[in-house]
Parts: sequence; structure tokens; C-alpha cells
Amino acid sequence: MSPKNSSSNADYDESIGTNLLGRLGLTKNQASLYAVLVQGGPATISELAKRCGIHRANAYRIVSHLKKMGLIELLLGAVTRARALAVGEALDILIARQEEQLDMIRSAKSQTRWPSQLPVEYGMSLDRSQIFARLVIGRHVYAQEERLIQESTDEIIQVTSMKGYLLARNMGLIDLMAAKARTDGVKVRILAEITGCPASIRSEIPKEIEVHHCPGTLSMLRYFIADKNHLILKMAPPPRTLDQSVALWSNSSDLIHGLRHEFEVSWARSRGGSVTGQRM
Repeated sequence: MSPKNSSSNADYDESIGTNLLGRLGLTKNQASLYAVLVQGGPATISELAKRCGIHRANAYRIVSHLKKMGLIELLLGAVTRARALAVGEALDILIARQEEQLDMIRSAKSQTRWPSQLPVEYGMSLDRSQIFARLVIGRHVYAQEERLIQESTDEIIQVTSMKGYLLARNMGLIDLMAAKARTDGVKVRILAEITGCPASIRSEIPKEIEVHHCPGTLSMLRYFIADKNHLILKMAPPPRTLDQSVALWSNSSDLIHGLRHEFEVSWARSRGGSVTGQRM
């Protein structure tokens, strides 16, 4: 018989809980899967995928991620099931992680040297009143990308490394972009050094998004732009863990315009390197 959830889990309010978990660093899919386990009790990967309405591979990645965070545990047996940690304990873990992130932000803020003036490139204005930016660290980088994807209505472009693409895939962001393209007609284009990925990874690239191979992305600026209005500029090499991510968010129209121009040039050069829709 599967162990029952604690009474604190039984009183879990999904809408409030999911929102709170999101504020504490979980993506929407991660928070939803945790909520399903809290309310429905232990479940297999297949059961979770069905209840959450996501692909089984994505459910497996989320379960693996939540297990590493200590929010769920696996019950081994003839069939392996996942079980959620008590809500109170899970919140304590997430709050502790947030406190660690705040310490990292304070440290990064004290060590970051900002330029005395902005570079005059692509016709960029030096009027600082037009520039809005903030530092984003750790899992908040991907939570911010997820929010921008959900709110996008027109276009998403991204330059990323192979490791960055795999992180986005494992976080469910690639599937989310494909869903926006499919349901809302959002145009999604990604430049990534993707040909080095295993054939099984390339075969999973959703047909709704365009991915072009672009060599040397580690030496390029790597960024994410949504609807020509929001920029997430990666400020460090691809991290080994999500907690090591560092990025700059900005809505500077001049900066975004310059990077979009750079993207279009690189996109045109890479037209022969499309890997979208490959099934190997």
C-alpha cells in the first residue's frame, strides 16, 4: 500500500501553493507536478505525465530535478513511484535556497563593476532614462524566461550554447516555446551549437520552432529576446548547475535593436544549418 500524505499536504491549496512555489524558484511545470503529488499521493512517471498533461520525458526530467532539490522522494518497488515531501518541509527547503541566492546576489552586486558609460554601438543612445536593467541570478533566470515565454504574443529569438539548449530543454522551456508557437502563433527561432548533441536530442526538437546550428556560440553574446521588448543577456559561461546562472534583464529598446540586428545577420548566415525537424 502506498504511504499516505501528511495532513498538512491534504490541506494544500493548489492555486495558492503553485503561485508560492513559483515565487520560491520553481517553474510552472515543476510546481504543478509537485501539486499533483501532494493532492493525489505517490504516482509513477507515466501517471504524472498524464495528470500534468506533459510528455513522459519531461515528467521524468522534472521528477529528477525535484528529487535533487529534496522536494520529493522515490519509492522503489516493482514499479517506482514518486512521493512529495510534506508542504511545510518543502517550503523550508525552498526558503533556505532563496536565502542562499540572496547572499549570492549581494556578493555579485558588491563585486560587479558597471561601465561608466554605455557603449555607442548600433546607434545606442546614452540617455540613461531609457535604460532599465537588473541582475538575475540562479533559477530566477529560467523563471524569468518562462514568464516571458508565457506572456509572448509575437516573437522569441535566442542565441545559446549546446549546454544552454539542454538546460532549457530539461527545464521544459523548449516545450513551452513550442506550445506558444502552436497555440498562439508565436514565431520562435533559436541559434545554437546543436550538431554536437546526440541524435536522440536533435530528434526531439519540436517542429513548431526553428533551430539553426551556429558554431562558436560560447564566444558570442548569448541572449533571449521576447516580443522585441524584453532581453535576458547571459553574463557568465553556461553553468554546471542552475544556481550558477547569472544574467542581466533589460527592456532597453536600443540594446534590443542592436542584438536583434546581430541575430538576423547570424541567422541569415546559418540558413544552411537548420536542424529543425530532423528525425534520426
